[in-house]
Amino acid sequence: MLYAFCALAYAGPERYSDKEIKQVVPPPPSPRWTGFYVGAFGGYKFESTPIDLSLGGDWNFRPEDRNVVEGHAPENLDASGAEAGGLIGYNHQFTNNWVAGLEAAGGYLWLRNSDESGIFRTPAAGDFNIKTSFKTHYLVTIGPRIGYAFGKWLPYVTGGLAIGDLDLFQRIRGLTFFFDEGGKQIETNVGLDGRWRLGVRTHSSLERESAIPIYRPWRNRF
Repeated sequence: MLYAFCALAYAGPERYSDKEIKQVVPPPPSPRWTGFYVGAFGGYKFESTPIDLSLGGDWNFRPEDRNVVEGHAPENLDASGAEAGGLIGYNHQFTNNWVAGLEAAGGYLWLRNSDESGIFRTPAAGDFNIKTSFKTHYLVTIGPRIGYAFGKWLPYVTGGLAIGDLDLFQRIRGLTFFFDEGGKQIETNVGLDGRWRLGVRTHSSLERESAIPIYRPWRNRF
């Protein structure tokens, strides 16, 4: 009995196999897109604005001169410039990884362009010159979006409402008989905003955007 007791007393510490002491590390949680967000953006935009000069009134009595003047007016102005603004939105991610959201963005635009025809001659009224300028100051977009989340990546499409201002000035000056006619038009236009986007999520959210606001063309009548 003494031998058995000693064997039990000096058997040493209990051993465990590697499988028993190994701990399983849980996988990192998948990023979620649900929640509100705010941000700022800046960029450079290009816009082509169609312009249609239509002369009436006394010009109808001189159709040859009218046609020449209308033919020297620009058909469009390709305006380009910087843009800076901010945005706010909300996303909700469903259990099947589809994401739906709503976003509003507004920015100030430095889109500017001008055109001058130079001096040209009409059949009866002599020499003329046409100066045209265009600029826009702001663009606001509001619309839903839908996408599918692949972890930190969220490709999605969006479209909605676009609100912007258009400021056009056009002057027709007669140099032979000192004739001067023109005016300025300022309008707020509402149209469709169609675009595609690709969002990338890490600890913050970065986005790359291609946007084409759709406006109706200008039509000037003097």
